[in-house]
Amino acid sequence: MKTIFLIGPSGVGKTKLTQKLLQFSDDVRVVELDKEIKKKFPAIYSMPDQDWEKFWDASMSCIQDNQTGNERQFLVIDVGAGSLQSKRASNFFRNKKTVLVFDTPENTLKKIQARPGSPWVGCSVADFTSVEYSTNRQMIYTVASYRIDVGTRSLQEAAMDLLGFLKK
Repeated sequence: MKTIFLIGPSGVGKTKLTQKLLQFSDDVRVVELDKEIKKKFPAIYSMPDQDWEKFWDASMSCIQDNQTGNERQFLVIDVGAGSLQSKRASNFFRNKKTVLVFDTPENTLKKIQARPGSPWVGCSVADFTSVEYSTNRQMIYTVASYRIDVGTRSLQEAAMDLLGFLKK
């Protein structure tokens, strides 16, 4: 089984991309890491001050749980932005097949502001960029082994591009 990690800012379209990918291949299993963490470690989301190292430990536990016993050829892990906050994340992703899903900060903010209950409603692009494109995350984004721009082409084209990368 080949494991691929999708990384990128919140709201960029990682989950939509994986949903489209599933329409084109039966060899792919997708795991949304944030959902797995919420199931296995629900208390981690209710901590008043987020402990990113504990969040990373929870991320790693869920990743390991999902890498065993998979009958499909490809495992695509949609990595939530919280998992990118740890100081240990960049070393981990540097040695893995990692795909950066990206768009302009302006487009990404528009997408995430359209979500019901979005905490980014009313925020400026500068505020959004300071968090989602912080120094730590930018360092992680630069170690990606492949990049998919979802802002300049259709979701179907981006999914086919990702499928091509999986099969390399």
